[in-house]
Amino acid sequence: MSTVMMKQLELVKKLLDEDNDDTDVYQEIYNNELIIDSLDVKLRREVINAIVLYNPRATDLRQMMSNYDMIGYVERVGDLVLNIARFLKGMDKKSDICTHYHDKILKLVNLSASMVEQSILAYNYENNAMARETINNDDMVDDLYGEICRSTSTDFGGKVLSESQLNDIQGVNGIAYNLERISDNATNIAEAAIYFAEGKDIKHTKLKKEEEDAAATESKKEEA
Repeated sequence: MSTVMMKQLELVKKLLDEDNDDTDVYQEIYNNELIIDSLDVKLRREVINAIVLYNPRATDLRQMMSNYDMIGYVERVGDLVLNIARFLKGMDKKSDICTHYHDKILKLVNLSASMVEQSILAYNYENNAMARETINNDDMVDDLYGEICRSTSTDFGGKVLSESQLNDIQGVNGIAYNLERISDNATNIAEAAIYFAEGKDIKHTKLKKEEEDAAATESKKEEA
């Protein structure tokens, strides 16, 4: 399932080539999505059956729950790739707008794909250092995503745009959003890897730390 999903990300890179309008690539992405969906249903059923039939020990149950979570994250990445393909299919990749954002979108694709690959390796080899590196890299994706969103507003805000230009801007933002969500799912896989290896649930710990830091800052202001 992970192998097919990584193939999907490679196909997205192929579609970003402005000279590549091969309908076979779109069809391959669609066919691969059907494979991912069927594996999602099959694997989830197998995990549930194993829990019901074999009454697993705590360590085995932890692995099964990690697998169950990971299956969902991989399937979600597949859905997001399909969204990106649909945006690309409706855009003029040779337009000034698409050309202007091509390098940033490609960088975002590479970052997201690298995070997904790294998170899967971390899970397969129980490599917590690699898993934590994946989680830390999410900030780079968030920064680039924010830069693209701000740029589409500042570069074209207040200008009279054609329908095709508006469509391309919407496509750029849509692709960037889906890539950012892919990196979030890579982070989720890395968190599942840590839970499997250590039995430690670190979901939302980053958000909790940010809230604690904000509270500490506010407290200092009140004291001052």
